[in-house]
Amino acid sequence: MPDSFYYKMAETAKRLIDRFGQTVEIKRVTGEVIDPVTGVVTPGTEESFYPNGVLRPYRKSLIDGTRIQTNDLELVLDNTVKPLTSDEPRINGEYFTVVNVTSIAPGGTPLIYNVQVRR
Repeated sequence: MPDSFYYKMAETAKRLIDRFGQTVEIKRVTGEVIDPVTGVVTPGTEESFYPNGVLRPYRKSLIDGTRIQTNDLELVLDNTVKPLTSDEPRINGEYFTVVNVTSIAPGGTPLIYNVQVRR
C-alpha cells in the first residue's frame, strides 16, 4: 500500500516538471574499453535519453566556492532516467558536466533526481 502512495507522488512530481520544465538531452557513453597493456581505447556506444527537467540557480547561501561553485546550477529531473556523473546533459543547446547526483526516494521509490551541473 505505501508503494502506491510513492508512485502517485512520483507521478505528481513528473507532471509538475513536465508542465514547468523542459526536455533535457542526457548523453551517455557506455562500453568504452581501455587495453591495460597498450593503452588503446576502444570507443563505446553513445546513447541519448530525454527526461524533463527544471534548471535553476543555487541559493547564494549554499555556494561555498568549493563544493558548490558560483557557476553551478541545480537540474531537477523527473524519475524516468537515473542520471550518472559520467553523463553529459544538454540544456538549451549548452553542454554541462555532472558534478553530483542525489535522489529524493522515500520508501526506495525515486520521485526526482537533483543533479548538480557545471558549465
